[in-house]
Amino acid sequence: MKIKLQNVRLSFPSLFRHGVFGGQSTEKYEATFILDKTDHAEVIKQIEEAQKALMAEKKLKIASDKLALKDGDDSGRDEMIGKMAIKASTKKRPVIIDR
Repeated sequence: MKIKLQNVRLSFPSLFRHGVFGGQSTEKYEATFILDKTDHAEVIKQIEEAQKALMAEKKLKIASDKLALKDGDDSGRDEMIGKMAIKASTKKRPVIIDR
């Protein structure tokens, strides 16, 4: 399933070089996308449903703190209140369209 994110805020991008965490390369390209709970309610619902379907299909039980979609209200950061964050990563360099 593909879900297209539009008009989201990009945070912590590593799109042109591998990400670095704690001085070590992660060997992955990654980014976090910030979605407004009100403006992106439909997309957030699609992501949640896709997560549940995949977990049911693969018979996985994943702790909520390990899921890709996280509630910004739980982050302790003022700028994340009323937002959701989804992190994506890949070993293959992503195609960037229209910086």
